[in-house]
Amino acid sequence: MDSKPMPPDLNKSHEQNNQQLYVSSQTDPIISESTRSQRRGLSVSFADKTDVIVDETKQAITESMKALQSASKLGSIHEEYYGTPEDMGAESTALLKQYRERHRTKLGYARRNSYLEQSLGGASWVTGGFLLVSAALGAGILNYPVAYDRLGGIFTATVVQLGVLFILSTTMMILVYCSNINHDNSYHEVLYSICGSTVKNMAAVSILLSTFGICVTYYVIIGDQFDRIFATFYGSHFCYNWYLNRHFIIPVIGIGFIWPMCYFKNLEFLKHFNILGIIAMLYVVFLSVYEYAMLDKKPGDIKPVPDSAFAVLAAIPVVSLAYQTHELVVPVNACLKERTITNFSKSTGLALTLLFFLYCICGTFGYLTFGSTVSADIMQMYNAEDPIVVIGILALVVKMITTYPQIVLCGRDTFYRLLVPTQASLNLQNEANIPLPTKEFWHRISITTAWNVSALILAVLTPDITIAIGFLGAIGACNSFIFPGICMICLAKRQLKNSFNPQKVSMIALFIYGVFITTMGATMSTIVIIRAIYDLSTNSESIELCQL
Repeated sequence: MDSKPMPPDLNKSHEQNNQQLYVSSQTDPIISESTRSQRRGLSVSFADKTDVIVDETKQAITESMKALQSASKLGSIHEEYYGTPEDMGAESTALLKQYRERHRTKLGYARRNSYLEQSLGGASWVTGGFLLVSAALGAGILNYPVAYDRLGGIFTATVVQLGVLFILSTTMMILVYCSNINHDNSYHEVLYSICGSTVKNMAAVSILLSTFGICVTYYVIIGDQFDRIFATFYGSHFCYNWYLNRHFIIPVIGIGFIWPMCYFKNLEFLKHFNILGIIAMLYVVFLSVYEYAMLDKKPGDIKPVPDSAFAVLAAIPVVSLAYQTHELVVPVNACLKERTITNFSKSTGLALTLLFFLYCICGTFGYLTFGSTVSADIMQMYNAEDPIVVIGILALVVKMITTYPQIVLCGRDTFYRLLVPTQASLNLQNEANIPLPTKEFWHRISITTAWNVSALILAVLTPDITIAIGFLGAIGACNSFIFPGICMICLAKRQLKNSFNPQKVSMIALFIYGVFITTMGATMSTIVIIRAIYDLSTNSESIELCQL
């Protein structure tokens, strides 16, 4: 086959690049791409050469694949790759970049510790595991003893947790595997590259609803903590005083302390409060053991078996919500020194093991202390006259106040991407001669205000966190089961198109498992929503601290 002559423009660009390859770095400035390569720790000459190779190879492969595709000559070559010709060029580019990363100078290794670990990666698998633990520990732990009651006692709850952990670990691994195919760095990028824009937008809506539900839950938890304090020091009729009623307290805390922080463009000043959130959640675990040892209280009935299979299915998404970190597994994987399935599996194993240990302690001791009479929020069961309990209550309130704005920021950004998906849309909106920063400012103000008002109204109308967490579990099942299951199905279908694929049996098994995971997630979400609506209408598990 004769080689096709290089176009004049490309030939001219190629000659210019060749001239730049051997320019001394001490006399002339280095081109921008080479500067970036220097930061990565590469020698100047090798960096210059490989940067040119990467750019030209990507362009050449992409154009060649498009030409072959238009001439219908792709044949089996096209079946060995994923997606469009652009993806093929990107894959070859990624391979060259991996080769380039192996050729580091000694100076490069020193720079890696200072630059790469801060921006492009470099975290150990242990650090990755603790990042996942920090992301998973949240409001779900307060509701965990009730989940034990619904699951039918300690033994059944433990078995169900182990089953959920196995399924969650597989869905986390498939997301990481898919992210490594096209070197994606976010949950949305994985869904877009594997499943397409429709599934990506559906996931964005799911995450938007999840963040909104978390905000509602935080408001409800704040109201629960103040109810506990007021009931202890003002008696069971405290809510007769309008200024002590949760319908007044929640808006005051929200408008006075939380809302002002939500309107900032970034929340760097709150990053130091993240450790407080972890301590507050660990303190809840400590309190469950402490109160079990100190309280002289006869517990309610301890169930040996669950009431029904329906109750177990309804509780599974609540359990999985406590372990859910699927939105963060791809970014965490991207920041590791070794971006491999084996390395990330160590992080996942560490995180899930620690979480299982903590949740089992909280669920077991909380359930043994109160039995079937346990409250939806375990903190409501403790006596606030005990200073140790007061510390836990105050830590929870501060955690909710400082974490809420960060959740709003995440939800606002997701909503803004859905509202204004491209820079072209921004340019069209800017035709009214309104400066772009002003546009962004008013979008931020309007979205944040609507978000806060809606979340506050729903929180005031929600009697306890079981209902809020139930809806969160239904939405979380989409991110933990449904969308990873769809990724499995799409990945298997692409691989099965290649008739010479040696892993055909594995891909068939992956396809079947993906269908199972997706179906299970949809079924559980439906059941949880039905159960949450039932709880909202009956309010059967709510502990009324104020006797009206």
